[in-house]
Amino acid sequence: MTSDSMRVLLVEDLPTDAELNEREVKRVLPQSEFLRVETLAEFLGALESFRPDIILSDYKMPHFDGIAALKLALQGVPDTPFIIVTGSMNEDTAVECMKAGAWDYVIKEHVKRLGRAVLGALSERDIRRERRKAEDALRTSEEHFRAIFENNSAAIAIVSPDTTISMVNDAFCTLCGYPRHEVIGTSWKQSTLPGELGRMSEFNQRRLINPNDAPQNYEFKFRHRNGEVRYGHISVSVIPSSGEQVVSIVDLTARRRAEAESERLAMAVKQAAEMIVITDADASIQYVNPAFETGTGYTRAEVLGKNPRFLKSGSQDSSFYRGIFEVLNRGETWHGRFVNKKKNGALYTEECSISPLREASGVVTSYVAVKRDISRDLELQAQYLQAQKMEAIGRLSGGIAHDFNNILTVILSYVGFAIDRLDEKDFLRGDLLEVVKAARRAERLTRQILAFSRKQLLQPEPLNLNRSVTSIESMLRRILGEDIQLVQALSSDLGIVLADPGQMEQVLMNLAVNARDAMPEGGKLTIATSNVEIDEAFATWNVALGPGHYVQVSVTDTGCGMDAHTQANIFEPFFTTKEDGKGTGLGLSTVFGIIKQSGGDIWVYSELDQGTTFKIFLPREFDATVAPSAFPPPSRRFIGAGTILVIEDDEALLMMAKRILDAAGYTVLVANNGGEAQTLSNQYAGEIHLALIDVVMPQVNGAALSLELLKMRPDLKTLFMSGYPDDAIAHRGVLKPGTHFIGKPFTASDLVRKVRLVLDTG
Repeated sequence: MTSDSMRVLLVEDLPTDAELNEREVKRVLPQSEFLRVETLAEFLGALESFRPDIILSDYKMPHFDGIAALKLALQGVPDTPFIIVTGSMNEDTAVECMKAGAWDYVIKEHVKRLGRAVLGALSERDIRRERRKAEDALRTSEEHFRAIFENNSAAIAIVSPDTTISMVNDAFCTLCGYPRHEVIGTSWKQSTLPGELGRMSEFNQRRLINPNDAPQNYEFKFRHRNGEVRYGHISVSVIPSSGEQVVSIVDLTARRRAEAESERLAMAVKQAAEMIVITDADASIQYVNPAFETGTGYTRAEVLGKNPRFLKSGSQDSSFYRGIFEVLNRGETWHGRFVNKKKNGALYTEECSISPLREASGVVTSYVAVKRDISRDLELQAQYLQAQKMEAIGRLSGGIAHDFNNILTVILSYVGFAIDRLDEKDFLRGDLLEVVKAARRAERLTRQILAFSRKQLLQPEPLNLNRSVTSIESMLRRILGEDIQLVQALSSDLGIVLADPGQMEQVLMNLAVNARDAMPEGGKLTIATSNVEIDEAFATWNVALGPGHYVQVSVTDTGCGMDAHTQANIFEPFFTTKEDGKGTGLGLSTVFGIIKQSGGDIWVYSELDQGTTFKIFLPREFDATVAPSAFPPPSRRFIGAGTILVIEDDEALLMMAKRILDAAGYTVLVANNGGEAQTLSNQYAGEIHLALIDVVMPQVNGAALSLELLKMRPDLKTLFMSGYPDDAIAHRGVLKPGTHFIGKPFTASDLVRKVRLVLDTG
C-alpha cells in the first residue's frame, strides 16, 4: 500500500461533517479509502474487519463519545493514530483527550488543518514504530545477553574500572563457591575471592590492556571456598564504551584431572612389564609399549601399521586364530596363550588377553592386547613339578629299598651260613654261590635306588674334582674304547668342593657309559672343569641353585642327542631308551641322586643328532683343604669278646644278627623294640659293651633309644644299622660326627668286622 492509499475510519454521526473530513483528507491522501461508523457495534466491527490506518472521531455523538472510542482503539489497534475532530472543545477537553491517548485534535472551525494533522500523525506513527522496533530489538538483545550470561557454562563476571564486580552468573558462584550476594559489589582484588582468582597481577594492570586488542588469555590455579584446588582458563576483554572488563573463566578442573589421569595411564602403559599392543579395527598396529620392543626385539617403527601376524611361529593352526576372532566378534575378551616368534627367531610363550574397544554407538574402533612372556614361568613350573615328581619317587624308592635291604641281609647271611657248612666239593655249594651273586646284584640295584632317593650314606671330604677325573682316566678309556676320543679340559685353579670321592667317581663313570652308548659309531667325549659364579638372574631360571660360587663339571658327547620327552625323564629310575636287557635305567638316576644329596644340581642340554651336555654344579668351599692320599689299612681277622645288645624289630634280622655275633664269640642280648631294650638294660646285671640298634623302628627311632640307654649306661657304645641313614642320625645322608653306622644289606663278616672296630674305638 502506498503512502497516499490509506484506510481512514470516520467515527461521525453527521454525514455532512463526515464528507467535510473526507474532502480535507483527500487533499493530502487522494487515494485513501473511507468508512463511516456511528455506533459502538459498528466501530468494533470496523476495527476487526476494516483494519484502519488512521481514525478520525467526533468528540460527542448520540450513541457513544470519542473518549470511549479512543480507549477501545488503544486496546485493539494501539499503533493506529487517533485524532479527535470536534466542533465544541475547550482547553480542558483537549487536555483530557491528549491524556487519554489521542494523537491530535482538530476544531471543526479549523477543518482546513485536518490534512496536516493526518500527515503529522502518520509520520508520528512511523517514528513510534521504529522506536518500538528498536526497543524490542534492545529488549531481545538484553534477553539474549541475560540468557547467555546466566546459562553459560563458563564463569562470567563484569568488573567495573575501579575493580568492583557488578554482575556474576551462577557458573561463577559455583566455580568459586561464594553466593552471588557475597561477590557482587566487592572488589575483584578482595581477599574473599579464592586464591589467585582475587590477586592476579594481570587484573591490577587492566589499564594497560588495549581495548582494540584481542582478549587476554591464560590459565591459572585457584582454591575453591571449600579448600579444593581447581584449575581454570581465564579470558579478559574490555568494553570500550564503559571501560568495564568482561572476565570469562572456563573450569578446567575436570579436564586437567582427566589429562593427569590420562598421563598416569599413559605412563603406566609405557612402564608396564606386560607387552601392550593397540590396533585399529582392521588389526593394524597403532601403538606398542617399550615392553613389547624389549620382549620381541622389534622397534615401534618396525611394527606400526603392520598386522600382528608377523609374530606367528606356526605353532597354532588357522582354526586357532578363527576361534579368537569368533570371541572378539561377539564383543567378548579373548584369553589364551600363543607360541610366537621374536625378531631373532627365538620362540616364546605368551599369555594374552585381547579386548575390543567400542565407541558409544557400539562400533568396534580398536583392539587392545595385553601380553606377558611366560616362557620363564613355564620352565620354572616344569622344574618345580619335576622336582616334586622326583621327590615323590625318591620317597617311594627309599621306603622300598629299606625293606628290601632287610630281606637281602637275611638272604646273604643265611646263605653264608649254609655255604660255611658245606664241603668244598659239595654240588650245592655252587648253587648257593649263584644265589649270593644274585643277591649282590640286587644289593647294587638297591644302592642305586638309594642313591637316586638321596638315602645313601655319604662320607664327604674336601675334594678337587680334577683328581676325580684323572684318577679314573685309564678306566674311562677302557670303557669308551678306541672309537671314542677322550678330551680333558681341566681348570688349573679349580676350587674345592665337599663331596664323597667314591661317589663322584661313580657319577663320572655313569655319565661316560651313557655317552658311550649315545656314540655307537664313535665320537668325542669332553670332560671340563671350571669355577663359576651364579648371579640372581641365572638363579631365577633354576629353582635348585641359589646365587653363589660353584665348581662346574661338564661332560659333553657328540652322540645322537635326545628329544624333549627323553630329556624330561632321563633322571627317573628305570627310565631307559635302550632295548630290553641292555640297561636298568638307573645310571642317570644314580647320578641325579648323588649330586642332589651332595648339595648341588645337574643340568642337561641336548638336541637330536647334535650331542648332549651334562653340567654338574657343586658349592665351592673356600676354607677347605684337600688331604693327602692315604693307603687303606691292612685287613685282619676280628675275634669277638664282650656283651652286645641287639635291638631290631624285624624278627628274622634279629635272630640272624644274634647267630652271627654268637658265632664270633660275643655274649648277645636281643630286644624286638625300644621298650624291651630298656627293660633288658635295667635288668641285666653285667656290663653291656655295645648296642647294635636298627635306626627305623616303630614307636621310637634308634637315635632316641640310644640316648635313653646312655642315660642308664654312660659308657655304652652304639652301632646303628639301617637300609638307609635316617634323619635322626644323618643330615642329607651325611652322618653326624661320632656316629657309627653299618648299612644293610651286610654279610656276617661285614658285621663282625664293624662291631670289632667300634669296640676298639676309644
